[in-house]
Amino acid sequence: MITKDEGVVYKRVINNLHIGELMLKSDNPQFAPYTVPVDRLVEVWKAVGYTSFELPAAGTGQEMSQIMHMMADLKKEMNHLKDN
Repeated sequence: MITKDEGVVYKRVINNLHIGELMLKSDNPQFAPYTVPVDRLVEVWKAVGYTSFELPAAGTGQEMSQIMHMMADLKKEMNHLKDN
């Protein structure tokens, strides 16, 4: 999003519009959540993906399973687009 005071920030939004503000939470735990009044917003964007130059950390294997499932879904969608 873009705010009048901070410029471009990438945060997760917790909707508090009923009180006229948004709670912004960073994925980085070093940064505390904070609120922004809606009248200080210029633009709000929705992130739908990201690119990384690092492989995911080794874990339980569930993460890799999810990635493989998403890749299979993406392949199906690409084939469907090519056929149409």
